[in-house]
Amino acid sequence: MSFATRQTLPAALLALILLGAACGTGSTEPDTFIGSADEGDRSGVGAADDRSTGADDGSSAPAGPITSVDGVEPAVAYIQATGALVDPVEGELTGNWTGTGFFVALDGADTAPGASGILVTNNHVATGAAFLEVYVNGETEPRTATILGQDECSDLAVLRVDGDGFHTIDFHTDPFDVGVRVYAAGFPLGDPEYTLTTGIIAKRDADGATNWTSVEEVVQHDARINPGNSGGPLVTEGGRVIGINYAVNAQTDQNFAITAVDAIPIIEHLATGQDRESLGINGQAILLDDGTNGVFVQSVETGGPADRLGIEPGDFITSIEDVPAAPDGTMAGYCKILRSKGDDQPLKIEVFRPGTGQVLRGTVNADDELESVGTVAASSGDVTSTDGSTVVEVSGVTLRIPATMIGWELRTVVVGDRELLVSVADTDEKRSTGLGRIPSAFDLDGVLFTYPSARDTNFWTFQAEFPIDFAFFDDAGRMVTAYRSAPPCAAEPCRFYPATGTRYAISTPGGGLDSLTDGAFLQL
Repeated sequence: MSFATRQTLPAALLALILLGAACGTGSTEPDTFIGSADEGDRSGVGAADDRSTGADDGSSAPAGPITSVDGVEPAVAYIQATGALVDPVEGELTGNWTGTGFFVALDGADTAPGASGILVTNNHVATGAAFLEVYVNGETEPRTATILGQDECSDLAVLRVDGDGFHTIDFHTDPFDVGVRVYAAGFPLGDPEYTLTTGIIAKRDADGATNWTSVEEVVQHDARINPGNSGGPLVTEGGRVIGINYAVNAQTDQNFAITAVDAIPIIEHLATGQDRESLGINGQAILLDDGTNGVFVQSVETGGPADRLGIEPGDFITSIEDVPAAPDGTMAGYCKILRSKGDDQPLKIEVFRPGTGQVLRGTVNADDELESVGTVAASSGDVTSTDGSTVVEVSGVTLRIPATMIGWELRTVVVGDRELLVSVADTDEKRSTGLGRIPSAFDLDGVLFTYPSARDTNFWTFQAEFPIDFAFFDDAGRMVTAYRSAPPCAAEPCRFYPATGTRYAISTPGGGLDSLTDGAFLQL
């Protein structure tokens, strides 16, 4: 394979590198999973003319059901994908990568019987490809394949392959124990020659979260797989699919497969032509030592939800629904939100675009487009904004802060049963600023006003264009007075009359302190 680098990402993002599923380049991290898609590319992708022609040419009708591992080969296909993606290290790349798939027979699948084949593989094999070519049963000429459906979070994709004469393989749905003999069939390392390795099921319930997917039901086995085996079947001695290979940890020689029982309903859904748990990206979760995290977008499905919103290859998704996108360096957080909210529901997305330094926000599945809310300056990391706010990062979370409050201390406080993220106004100048324009439409919950000691005051004046809440606390942090949802007073200042002995006060947009009762305590 030959990858041509067209564009290099800014140096600030080069530190965000972790090994991704679709760009296997080897790993020195013992806990890093290695996807099995395109590493084989580097060892001979595209060598179609070297394929064996001794097998059945696929043009005749299948001889009958597969009843042993010896009969699996005709149902296993070699996949070559061609496309472009953006790698965090090398920038924009074009070239080929390879994977494995297998043919299945599904009732009610979105295909005419005998006219085309249903091929199962991994999402990270298929996504991002401009076109897919499938070599069936030793044929020297590829068949064209189209994607019917993809599932980012279960790492599954279903393709429809042109032609006929397909051999299909059944699933193993019976319970099984650790120690059962299994076989990994496929085309590792880009080699177009069929390979079969053997081992046993070592663990029935393994962790399925990686930096490119978050599979819920996974088995660990020791039938050796390599990059290129992705999407290939893990079969029993009886020739039935017990799992779908998708990951290997080369440092610990651990191999992982999606369980067939979990995969079957997903495959049936994808075969109808509908995506599942997918925003239409090929993503790579990234977590740095300082807590910075997100999902790096390597490619985008044309016409998918992410594409419609305006997300581009090379973007860095920092949050979904105001929740960090990849706090543990895997896709578990991203997929948890898609599974709980639904991938067809409106979801708030925040994106950092390294090429321009923009921070953008929008709502996917809502006829919306990304809108810039700030720009990160490459030299200093400072942020400017188009809406009177500044974008800052606190504990790995990107926040919009009113421009007048940049440099203020940010603190999480507990008030009664509420936890609030506040800017601290601890000088007369800051208190005057905070009272003069209460933050709204920003990511702060409010402002904490503090005094060196308890003080008596006749009244506070403030201006705001929206309802606000105020709560006043004594030296011990006990709430002594509260004003809830006070009406807007933008034309001229309004007055509050706190109790004597005020040491702390908190202001929030209206409703922020609704649950507080008299005597509630403030915990700093």
